[in-house]
Amino acid sequence: MEANPKRENRESKIYPLLSLLCSILIFVGALLTAKEDGWIFLSAVVVIFLLFGMWRKLLFIIPFIVVFGGIYFGLAYLLEPDLANALSGVWRIGGLCLAIVPSLYLYPEDLIRSLNAMHFPRMASLGLLITLRFFPLLNSERKRIKEAMRSRAMPFSLKGFYRSTIIPFAVRLVHLSDALSLSIETKGFSKENKNVTSFRSVPFYVKDALFFVLITASFVCSLIFCPGVNLF
Repeated sequence: MEANPKRENRESKIYPLLSLLCSILIFVGALLTAKEDGWIFLSAVVVIFLLFGMWRKLLFIIPFIVVFGGIYFGLAYLLEPDLANALSGVWRIGGLCLAIVPSLYLYPEDLIRSLNAMHFPRMASLGLLITLRFFPLLNSERKRIKEAMRSRAMPFSLKGFYRSTIIPFAVRLVHLSDALSLSIETKGFSKENKNVTSFRSVPFYVKDALFFVLITASFVCSLIFCPGVNLF
């Protein structure tokens, strides 16, 4: 079977379903350990990311942690000068941002292929695929409209914004919905959960399992050894 070019760099791509599970574990772990020594769990997660070659997306996400964490820390400390409470919010923000990192390597088509392999309901998988594709598509259309306005040297005004941005954007949405409907019909999509196959399967590697095991181990250890964690 032909290799998927999007899965060539195995050091930075994790099996889609495990990637989602790891994101959930990271976020929940950051919430539970934020009160006491939350930085320990986040540091362990960062080390795991570096071991699996996720440093590019990690560098991309660190500025968001610094900016939003710094803003929250400053406001929280001004309202109530309690260092522990202010830092706990920073750890939660850091956990949320770090939980996004595995998903940044997640391709929607790979996720749907893995769901089809597990016989996930087709209507649910289709809805998930449309949702994952919708927002990047809207962003690309927004950039095209913005470039068209800039090439025509159109000055900004409320009236001009409505006529040159809102109306073309709405028309493009209608065309995209029509194209999506035709695409579903021509590909013979049906609501019944028939046995289907994918042109490319998503392989499962030992590194995927190892990544999940390390994240899970960090999560469990943080719950056991962090003194501020209280599950009851």
